[in-house]
Amino acid sequence: LSATDVILKSNSSWIGGNTPCLTAGMRGTLEVEVSVTGAKRNLHAGVDGGAVIEPVSDLMLVLSTLKDARGNVDVPRFYDGVRELSTAERSMLSATGFRIEEYRAHLGVSRLAQRTNDDVLTARWAQPSLSITAISTSNASNAFSVMPNCASARLSVRTVPDQSNSEVASAIEKHLRYEFAKLRSPNQLEVSVLQVGDW
Repeated sequence: LSATDVILKSNSSWIGGNTPCLTAGMRGTLEVEVSVTGAKRNLHAGVDGGAVIEPVSDLMLVLSTLKDARGNVDVPRFYDGVRELSTAERSMLSATGFRIEEYRAHLGVSRLAQRTNDDVLTARWAQPSLSITAISTSNASNAFSVMPNCASARLSVRTVPDQSNSEVASAIEKHLRYEFAKLRSPNQLEVSVLQVGDW
């Protein structure tokens, strides 16, 4: 790339409806899959319901421990190593012209987790995040009477300077295993890191 004059990246954000954004860096990424498996096959809710500990229930209980009601990640050591923004970086955020109400309306949500323009941009650009992006079960047909023997979730985790992706992945797995052990469930938990990308 030494002879490169320009790099154009089309998959980037705009500050608002009329203000493009020049991307200078991106957060790192971890893709994590969490699965809970129970019986050797799907069961019938009318026949077996109430007699077994269901994998879907275990998965929901464990996932609910990842974040608090305000969207903060509750995994111990998740925020370790996060680099503080410099005064110059904070000034740049304030000078973007970003408008929280315009962004909220664009997303179609009634409120955001943050309350100021700068806090929203900091959360999006300079803080790590954890999102549950998919949930699936072995009940492929979504039949009302089928109790899945397996339930899975995918987590999209974003990391920032100076975090270690391996340490964040380890912290998430340790937390999930700790919370699952508290359930004393006969089911099996599996945690897999599917993809890693540095910031």
